[in-house]
Amino acid sequence: MSGSLAHGTKLIDQFLHQEPTPQHMATFERELHRLLREVGRRIMAWALPHREPAGAEEMPSRLWWKEQASRRRRKPRTTIATLCGPVVVWRRLYEPLAPRARAIPPLELC
Repeated sequence: MSGSLAHGTKLIDQFLHQEPTPQHMATFERELHRLLREVGRRIMAWALPHREPAGAEEMPSRLWWKEQASRRRRKPRTTIATLCGPVVVWRRLYEPLAPRARAIPPLELC
């Protein structure tokens, strides 16, 4: 985040020392928007994994949902679309015991 803060400080400094033209204003707004989206994406990437327990032992080994039994599996990597952009996270997954049924990611159920 320190790099983003430094970049933001540089953007503000450049904006304050330029002639206030419509072009400079538009450039400043676009760059600021890009920077804020990136900061938001990084915050989401940090926050989302913290919504689930850190250790597998903190979650049940079996789960019943919609009359379907599932077992806890590894943490697969997945990409979640957010307003700030795509975020890659590792999430717990429950795999159904029945064939051809869909896996259940508890975070998505919430």
